[in-house]
Amino acid sequence: MDKNKDIILKILSIICVLVGAYFLLNSTRMGDDQASKFVKSMGGSVDTENLLAHFNAYTGTYRIFGGVLLSIGLIRLLKK
Repeated sequence: MDKNKDIILKILSIICVLVGAYFLLNSTRMGDDQASKFVKSMGGSVDTENLLAHFNAYTGTYRIFGGVLLSIGLIRLLKK
């Protein structure tokens, strides 16, 4: 039973690492997509500073999320 549990946890850890790496590597593209959606929701006209602030916020959010997932997955894989 413990062996099956360990295998499942390792698989989940690998998934966390892969998803985290994906978010980290694609954070700029995903942040740009979200900023574009923001511009569309504002009618297509947004101040440059406002757009840049939203872009940085969205990109940072994806980077943090990816970093957390990657860290959790790697710590779990290296543990034991």
